Amino acid sequence: MKRISDEFVDGMVVFDDGKLKPFSQQEKYRKKKIADLEKELSENEDLYVLLTFEEAARIVKNACGPNPNSSWKEAGFLCLDVATSFTGNIIDTYGLGRLANELSSNFSVKVTEFVDRYGNRSIKLTGRTGIRKFLTAAKYSVGNWKMIDMGIGTQGMQHAAIDGARKVVFVAAAYRLLELAFRDEYDVYNFFGNITMDAAKTAVGVLAGIGVSALAGMILTTGTYALAVAVGVVLAGVLVASLLYYLDSKFEVSKALIEYMRKKELSVANKLDYRKQPFVYPYPRIK
Repeated sequence: MKRISDEFVDGMVVFDDGKLKPFSQQEKYRKKKIADLEKELSENEDLYVLLTFEEAARIVKNACGPNPNSSWKEAGFLCLDVATSFTGNIIDTYGLGRLANELSSNFSVKVTEFVDRYGNRSIKLTGRTGIRKFLTAAKYSVGNWKMIDMGIGTQGMQHAAIDGARKVVFVAAAYRLLELAFRDEYDVYNFFGNITMDAAKTAVGVLAGIGVSALAGMILTTGTYALAVAVGVVLAGVLVASLLYYLDSKFEVSKALIEYMRKKELSVANKLDYRKQPFVYPYPRIK
């Protein structure tokens, strides 16, 4: 008959999953339990960061871009820079909201653009006209002012793209003037460089809008949901604006243009023996 000490190291045993095991397996047992515990902790891990008020304020000030001086004014302009890049999308979203509000009683209204028997392009709306407040008819010409105002149909979408671009240019010009007047380290070269890039982005947006309108026009001939078309146009606009913003941020096109304008102007100014004004614009040196 075997003695216990022959089976176990010192007669001690442990329980593992309900089974009695020799003490010689204690190390293996502990490693297994520790591994199970680490796995459980890693799967249920929550990370918390404690910040001081100054650290939190610094994070907020740099949320929209690098802000070396940690100025609240600069932080505001950095965030507005991002917002102005999507001004057209904000306008489009407002138009989508108006259309959704008009069709709130029946979101399944379909739009069909067709040529009637007299050769005129017309738009037909399904659904009950009596419960709508603005679009109170079932048929409109494509050039009807209500269709143009709501951005319905090919002409309505093209007008919305052009009118939106006009508003974007006005908003961009007003914002850049505010930057020139109140933003630190912002001169006329920044102003004209940013205005030029805003105009270029707007032109690309208009071309994309006209292309989307043409594509939507083909879809409208088969009849489709009014809101589905509007949502598709808005999403396409957001995609184009996001792509332009990404390319500008990645390749720093605006910064390169501003630096080129500044170096070009100052090189000419140096040849003509000019000096810089406070807004960094040259003027003749007084001798």
